[in-house]
Amino acid sequence: AKDVEIVITNSENDTVKTITDKGKKGINRVWWNFMGEKSNPMVMRTKPLYADWFSIGDDRVRNVSSTISIMHPPGTYKVSVVSDGVSSTKELEVIKDPHSEGSLDDIKKQNELVGKIYNDLNVTAEYVNTIESVRRQLLDLKSVLTGGNMSNDLIEEVDDLENKFLDLEKKLLQLKITGKGQDVVRYEKMIGEKLSYLAQNVQISDFRPADSYYEVYDLLHKRLEDVGVQLESLVSNDLNEFVDKMNEKGINTIVLK
Repeated sequence: AKDVEIVITNSENDTVKTITDKGKKGINRVWWNFMGEKSNPMVMRTKPLYADWFSIGDDRVRNVSSTISIMHPPGTYKVSVVSDGVSSTKELEVIKDPHSEGSLDDIKKQNELVGKIYNDLNVTAEYVNTIESVRRQLLDLKSVLTGGNMSNDLIEEVDDLENKFLDLEKKLLQLKITGKGQDVVRYEKMIGEKLSYLAQNVQISDFRPADSYYEVYDLLHKRLEDVGVQLESLVSNDLNEFVDKMNEKGINTIVLK
């Protein structure tokens, strides 16, 4: 058996889905449910708030379930099967469900809105991953400085900077959720969770998105833009000044990927 890759592209030659499977001699069957690739994951490197008992494992990372996929609309797609360097491509015509009361124009509008939400979720993941990386390093630095009997002023400065990043992250995700009990219904959802929930509702049928969906998206998009401006300022000013100060003291710290 060899690895077989099935690549599905749309009419604009954008790859919408890649499926990898093992091939065997004879007839092979693979299902595509019209869903595209998942949005980028948010990798958490810190524990949930107020949950010191929570274990994040030896690698000190945990994922949150905030990814979405886009259900791709009716149209012409290309399906390429690649195995052992040999490629074969055929066209695939996806038609609208004949029992659906929504029109092709309705589905197009729906797909356009979900595409915007998808992009914003990727931006949210980028912000969260940056903040989590910085916070993890600051928390580790605080532990090292505390164990090294460094001055309280320096430790408080690390603590203050970590709290500034934490305050921004609180706007992006609900950081109290542990996955236990009734966390998911007890705490308010933030930008990331609300974008994910909105995408699920927009795709629930073939009808044009309701006006309220557009209004909610515009509101969340503006909030996300505001967080981006604040994060850029925090990194460019506070974090860079802090890193310079630490370097002067011979403490090399905080790496931004």
